[in-house]
Amino acid sequence: MIWRTCVAMAATAAAVASTASAQAPNQVIVGVTNDVPTAVSPDGTRRYEVPWLSPGDHDLAVSPDGTRAAFTSRRDGNAEIYLADVASGEVVRLTNTRVPDRHPAWSADGTRLAWDTGVPGARSIVVADAQPGAVVTPVTDAAGDDAEPTWSPDGLRIAFASNRGGGLSLWSVDLPSLQTARVSNFAGSVQAPAWSPGGRAIAVAVSTGRTSHVWRIDLATGKRSRLTRGPGARSAPDWSPNGKSLVYGFRRGLDWSLRIVRSTGGAERLLVGTVGYGDPDWSLAGGLLEATREQLPDLDQRAPYQVQVVRVDGSWRVGFASATENVGDGPLWLRGVRDGRARLRTDQVITLRGGGRRIVRRVGKMLYEFHSPHFHWHLQDFVRYELRTADTHRLVKRDRKTGFCLIDRWGRALTKVPGVSPPRFTSNCGERNRQVRVVEQGTSRGYSDIYPAFYHGQDIDLTGIPDGRYVLVQRVNAARRMRELRYGNNTASVIVTISHPEGTTGRPRLRVVKRCEHTEFCAGPPKAG
Repeated sequence: MIWRTCVAMAATAAAVASTASAQAPNQVIVGVTNDVPTAVSPDGTRRYEVPWLSPGDHDLAVSPDGTRAAFTSRRDGNAEIYLADVASGEVVRLTNTRVPDRHPAWSADGTRLAWDTGVPGARSIVVADAQPGAVVTPVTDAAGDDAEPTWSPDGLRIAFASNRGGGLSLWSVDLPSLQTARVSNFAGSVQAPAWSPGGRAIAVAVSTGRTSHVWRIDLATGKRSRLTRGPGARSAPDWSPNGKSLVYGFRRGLDWSLRIVRSTGGAERLLVGTVGYGDPDWSLAGGLLEATREQLPDLDQRAPYQVQVVRVDGSWRVGFASATENVGDGPLWLRGVRDGRARLRTDQVITLRGGGRRIVRRVGKMLYEFHSPHFHWHLQDFVRYELRTADTHRLVKRDRKTGFCLIDRWGRALTKVPGVSPPRFTSNCGERNRQVRVVEQGTSRGYSDIYPAFYHGQDIDLTGIPDGRYVLVQRVNAARRMRELRYGNNTASVIVTISHPEGTTGRPRLRVVKRCEHTEFCAGPPKAG
């Protein structure tokens, strides 16, 4: 029965398969995070502005001609579908319901949208013309939790993920008759189906626990082919306009990126400039978007490590190492300039594509450090270290860090950022020169700033800290004065337990319970109080 359904769905696909064009210009891939969206060319060499997307917007779907974008947003409270004019940036609200509306999908002619509506567990698929006030028509019943629709190129069918008959499988609905049928079943949960531009195949993400992979289902034969290999979780596949490749979100641990694989399978390719992004859309909208010239850094603060308790200057302290990686498009380039005081005013230098620089004034300050073995200029408040209660997230104590001298000493992020240049910042921050007029320091893309535990303030005093669960937080660029691609990866944390088996004056016992990248709330949302 499943194979017959595939044959029926493929019968009209041959007519549209020949229309899948060669690789077209103006292609763009948009990825989102919880704070800043991004848009890059498929080769990663160009980045574009997407001002109509706000932090937290997701489920992006650009129309086949690249002129309009549909997406889910909570900007007015509930999860609703919005429409944006790609060229002008004008945004209008399409839905206004009491239940979540998500996962918009365009018809091939760009006149209609399908999406899922309802709370998880009781969702259904609806369709409407792509304009505010249009009549919304349900096309699936309440027989299952139906979500994540994708439209066939001929406009006659919609495929979707559903738990009808058990676990999440791939189903379809014939629009003229509204008859549903299972398309394919996997030993795992089917998610995010995407119909190929030629109509001959559907790509899905199939989750089997800790890993998930992108699969291709050929509709004429029912053949299923796994396109990706190896560890990691893959999600939200989307076809290139010519149907030869797929882009998808890739997650390993809490590290996200976008990757590309051929539609026949093979090696996965990291899409340059998308570290930290997911939920991609591949479209022809590039010609209508404004190219970004700024090559901004992206500071990725890693979770504290080397966490240990040592007695220092008569008190017990918890020490920790810190690593801040630059996984962005350009360097974090900081220039300290004397402004008539004992400190150096710190400006940020942003490199521009095609040449040139842009200066952002007063992003921080540098002070001269007299403490051996430094005797050089330190950037203040680059990374903050905090001990907070696990339940209410109340600040208990902060660090006493003396400052930072940023140089390209470590290349821990080299594997995340391809095409890294040789180290640029190699001086010692104006060493033994209190009268210096200008000091430059920074972190090039692909490099890391690493400080070991107890290194001149890499610790917090535990005196008076009662037994309990705490969160040790590390936060880079806390005030966000330095310009970055995104800020959602600026904070990381670990949960620790502290006890005093030898009494309040004895050595505290500290145990690391959990490490969390990209969040300060390792213990979950704080409780009131």
